[in-house]
Amino acid sequence: MTDHSSRDYVSENCNGTIPVCFSDAHNIDGHRYNPERFDEDLSDRLSGRSVLVVEDEALVAYELELELVDCRAIPVGPATTVSVAMELAETKEIDAAILDIDLNGRDVYPLADKLRARGVPFVFHTGHGTLIDLEDTYPGIPVCIKPCGADDVLGSLASVMRRSQ
Repeated sequence: MTDHSSRDYVSENCNGTIPVCFSDAHNIDGHRYNPERFDEDLSDRLSGRSVLVVEDEALVAYELELELVDCRAIPVGPATTVSVAMELAETKEIDAAILDIDLNGRDVYPLADKLRARGVPFVFHTGHGTLIDLEDTYPGIPVCIKPCGADDVLGSLASVMRRSQ
């Protein structure tokens, strides 16, 4: 059996609906998609935590949301612009964040600074590769280079969350 659903995404340059198909292994209610996908320790560290997803690529954002749900985390967003991300950071309870560095040509650094000032742990998730050296400005903040596996992103996120406790 296959269930069909869709996900609406709005960004500055593109609006649209992405059709999504879920097999029997998925639950379109948003609770758990594939609970055995990640090890129990990672799932335990993220379980019940609200994670802001800041990403302007719809499919990448959707994949991150699914990965978070697999770990029993609660995705917030996705935010496809800096202004939407700032609004979510101000109005929603968030425990951590995954930040794409470049959102349609705008840097996410103002949001990163706001989150850091509030003590909210985050990781950068970027496709800019070796051009990014943030160690001086954001010491200890992981930079996950796209494409990378979910274990890398969520493992890095869980690690910075543990350090911030």
